[in-house]
Order: sequence, then C-alpha cells, then structure tokens
Amino acid sequence: MNNNTLRLIAQFTVRARKLIGTIDLKQFTENETYRESIFSQVDDKGDEELLIMTLSLREVLANPEESDQKEEDTTNAKDAAPKKYLFGARG
Repeated sequence: MNNNTLRLIAQFTVRARKLIGTIDLKQFTENETYRESIFSQVDDKGDEELLIMTLSLREVLANPEESDQKEEDTTNAKDAAPKKYLFGARG
C-alpha cells in the first residue's frame, strides 16, 4: 500500500469511529468481508464525506497493484524533472 492509501484508511477509520464505533485496522486491511460490513454500516449512516472515502477505498483496495504502479509512475516523473539551472550568465 502506498502512503496515500494509508492516509485515506486512517482518515476513514477516525471519522467512521464517531458513527459506528471501533474498527480493527488489521482486519479492515486484510479481511474483505469485515471491510464490506464496515462499508455497509457507513453507507447506512449516510455521511457524505465518509461515502466518498468508502468509494475511493473500495476502488483502491480492489486493485492494490494498480495503485502501487500509479505511485511508482509519479515518483519516476518527479525524478525525471529537469534540474535547476545553477550557473548564471557570467558563470
């Protein structure tokens, strides 16, 4: 999992705890049936921001390899960025 996915999971669990109670992070990341039960409980509550997070997490966790490739692509693009011009007009 990349940093964005971990950040999204953390934000989701903190917000969801306020509505549905405690969430076991280990089970949430490893057990698909547990994760879906949490998602369905959040869907029942109807909090708009949590619903958006739920949709994002479902997409990311359904295809973890794809999200890791996207992160690698962005890091490669950052590395390929042109370097700053260090010499002045007289240097």
